[in-house]
Amino acid sequence: MAWGLPVSYATPRDGAGRDLGDVTRVVERSALVAGDALVRAGEHVRLFERWVDRERSRYLAYDFGSTPVKHRVYVWGGPGELDYTPVRYVGAG
Repeated sequence: MAWGLPVSYATPRDGAGRDLGDVTRVVERSALVAGDALVRAGEHVRLFERWVDRERSRYLAYDFGSTPVKHRVYVWGGPGELDYTPVRYVGAG
């Protein structure tokens, strides 16, 4: 929805039809900008908003896994964090 795609795309997984890998490219963590996504293949997606510290170890993101949507700070690689891959929609400038 955030990227204005005409259909829903699943998180990347083996044997899936269309998935986010079809419309994104991987970016470096340090290159994340507002509107990029953090994807855990086959599991979950977060929408990145911004870094909250100079070390780029904590970030603010939207988490759409439940209702209401969570908008909070996450710690990169912190305890209880899952492994996410930073991606950018290929249609983004």
